[in-house]
Amino acid sequence: MDRNSLIKGVILDPAGNLKLQVSGDGMSAFISGDLKAGQEFLKDNIRQILQDAGICHGILPSPRLNGSTLIVAEGEPPKKGRDGKIVTLAKSWLRKREIEQEDEARRDPKNLYSILNVSSGEIIAKKIPPTVGDPGRNVFGEEIPGEPGEWVALKPGEGVEIIEGTKLISSRDGCLIVDSEGRYSVYDEWRIEGDVDSSTGHVEFWGKHLEIAGSVQSGFVVDVAGSLLIKGNIEDEVTILAGGNVEVEGLIRSSKTGIKVGGDLTCGAVEYASVFVAGDLYVQDYLLDATCEVEGEVSVTGGKGLIAGGSLRLGGSLTVKTIGTQAYVPTFVAAGYAPLSERYHEALEKDIRKLAGKMAQIREGLDRLAMLEKAGKLGPEHEQTRQALKAALDPILAELDKKRAELRELEKQLGQLDRASIIILGTAYPSVVLAIAGAQLKLNSAVKSIQASFRKGEIVLTTLEPSQKKKTEKKAGA
Repeated sequence: MDRNSLIKGVILDPAGNLKLQVSGDGMSAFISGDLKAGQEFLKDNIRQILQDAGICHGILPSPRLNGSTLIVAEGEPPKKGRDGKIVTLAKSWLRKREIEQEDEARRDPKNLYSILNVSSGEIIAKKIPPTVGDPGRNVFGEEIPGEPGEWVALKPGEGVEIIEGTKLISSRDGCLIVDSEGRYSVYDEWRIEGDVDSSTGHVEFWGKHLEIAGSVQSGFVVDVAGSLLIKGNIEDEVTILAGGNVEVEGLIRSSKTGIKVGGDLTCGAVEYASVFVAGDLYVQDYLLDATCEVEGEVSVTGGKGLIAGGSLRLGGSLTVKTIGTQAYVPTFVAAGYAPLSERYHEALEKDIRKLAGKMAQIREGLDRLAMLEKAGKLGPEHEQTRQALKAALDPILAELDKKRAELRELEKQLGQLDRASIIILGTAYPSVVLAIAGAQLKLNSAVKSIQASFRKGEIVLTTLEPSQKKKTEKKAGA
């Protein structure tokens, strides 16, 4: 019996009551006709019939009646492979999933990973290919190839690239977003709609610019690599860390709040907080009992234009309307003091001392070996030690020269700090201490419209000329 005959149907018994057929795909074999009349014939001959037909796979131990036909063999259909998929590999994404699976009692309610940060060059996703699927067999024992699963395409969005045809990488630092269509994007500018609070947790952002539409509520941390705009206030026990410029349209307040800014800081007012600014500080209203260290210039000329209480140390010059109050609140202002530069100067001096000590030890060791050589007692092991010491000396000398050059340049800059001045457009009250480049002057009476400068080791006050005052006010935007 050939395959085509079996598909059309082959008569099995002399009486013509029974017909054997195989489906066109070879996946089933069945007998039709007068099954009752041919029952005995089938009982005696079915195995031989199937063998003669080449049907050897999926033979049913007990044929199954299906309507008017008797199913005698069924093939094993091939299985479809698993579809391909995209797996997210971003570290922040995986960490957030871990946190979500943790016991709720163990979770930190302020570490919510509300922004999924990725770094430039980080692999954020990869494509897993589909599998082929398991093969099947028809009733003739022939293998039928498995069906492969469906392919899934990588969908790169903004700030994302495909590499090696199977991976997505971030082309910049920023926030990872996967949309409803499976498209991956990385944004280096981001906006938080509302406050930083229990709904967001602490906020960390690696991109260029972050905007917070509301305030930063008590007890939360905002840490950004780039610039930061806060439309509201900074409340109690808040920590702000920013690598770039920061603008706070509202107030910065509370003695338990700390701000560190790598660029310029512009704010409405500061109350009691501790502030460090690596650039310039622009205060639109007042500083009240604040502790501020600023590497650059400071301007407090808008609104009240007031510095009252606390301390302000800055590397450049200060322009302010009013310092102190009629209640003689102690207020300290020191210009010509660069906090970072001073600390770096101390670190450089410490490094130089350490390097000089190492160099002295090496030279002492070389001198001892020279004495051994002169006495004829220098062995092979001593020669090895000498070569090792000589090899260690050159990089130390190079590093020492580099550190000394940095120190000279820094000291040149620090030597110019005495050029800083303090310009008071309005009034400075008693109990105010003015300092420039280490010299101090405590005011015992109120002074108006003056400039404090450093001359020959002391603070000198000069009255601002009307034209000078007008020019300064215009420049400061007062």
